[in-house]
Amino acid sequence: MVKASQYWTFSPVKIPIPLTIENLSDEQQKSKYKTYEVVDDVVLPEGFTYDVIAQWGDKVGDSRFGYNNDYLSFVETRPNEGFLTINFEYISGKTWRETYEKVIGKSLPFEEVKAFADENKGEINTFALAKDDVLKSKIEAIATEALIDQGIGIISLKKNAIGQWQRTYSETDRRITGISGLKDGRYLKATGPGIKV
Repeated sequence: MVKASQYWTFSPVKIPIPLTIENLSDEQQKSKYKTYEVVDDVVLPEGFTYDVIAQWGDKVGDSRFGYNNDYLSFVETRPNEGFLTINFEYISGKTWRETYEKVIGKSLPFEEVKAFADENKGEINTFALAKDDVLKSKIEAIATEALIDQGIGIISLKKNAIGQWQRTYSETDRRITGISGLKDGRYLKATGPGIKV
């Protein structure tokens, strides 16, 4: 049997549970893992580095870098240069709401909508509200911003002289948000054969 550690040329980062590749006895595990320090940062093995190239709220195309990116794909266009595709999967309601104004620089009517919901057993039937209802427009403002922070982003990158990845802010950078095409007339289209189910 081949051990995973035979392929690794680095020491893995300590995590809160023992790894089988460590081959520790029960007593050794208890000793090594009786304490664990949580570090609020990206923790990498020794010798590895990372570069912050974009964060929530940064400009991307005609929109902004979204929230909770969980998938990345890099397409090299030439040596040390290419496009990074980012999936903005979802928003984390509480932290998104608590940090939205600081990051985006504008406020949303969270408290007004919450107060109304609290008065109504935590429920709001937005569809039952009149089109011109002020509460409905507040809910729509929050929902619109939440949908903007979801979708796909594409940013152009290049390594600088010291080997760090940096954005080039190319005209090809773009965002497809949760509301792309709904208000600006740039509807998303699909072409090619379809499959009848």
